[in-house]
Amino acid sequence: MKFLVFSMLLFCFNLLSGQSSKYDSVNFFNQDAFSIRLDHSIRSKGVSQEFISRNSDLRKIQFFDSKGRVAREEFYENELTEEIVFSYFEKDQVIKRYDVLNKLELSCRLSVHFNYPPLARESEIEGEILVEFTLNDACIPTHFKVLNSLGYEIDKEVNTKVKRMIDLSKKYNLPYIDCGEDRKPLKIIFSLNE
Repeated sequence: MKFLVFSMLLFCFNLLSGQSSKYDSVNFFNQDAFSIRLDHSIRSKGVSQEFISRNSDLRKIQFFDSKGRVAREEFYENELTEEIVFSYFEKDQVIKRYDVLNKLELSCRLSVHFNYPPLARESEIEGEILVEFTLNDACIPTHFKVLNSLGYEIDKEVNTKVKRMIDLSKKYNLPYIDCGEDRKPLKIIFSLNE
């Protein structure tokens, strides 16, 4: 019997008025580079997750709210270097970030979740969908084209969620992260694991 392991895709876009965190490009889930510790203690006032570098003094602590969302992140390199608080809008699909320590508005993120359609899951359909975007002069997606099909209601899910992503990009003026002429189509993977 197969089951869905991961059915969420996070689209990240930079908000024109925001800056990137210097840690945005670090893969804290790389287990070769970081150990991960989960804390359910009263001390942390809820659930927190700590990422500790195996090769340097870099540490990241994530604090979660009662809905399981990241509420705050702290970054340390011997001492606290960034403290980012998160605000959620549009049913948690628009995530605004603010670095309290350095008093900086950081790049906003869009989070659009793709569900694995029951018909596709029951039929054990796996594969990837490629999506190509048309961008305006400000690099904001205006249209999209699905380049292939998997059927089994996957195409309908992709069309619905990519349209939602474009609508939010327009509403919040969020440019696509890859604005270059040679950008590759977005790859959305539907995968089942044993």
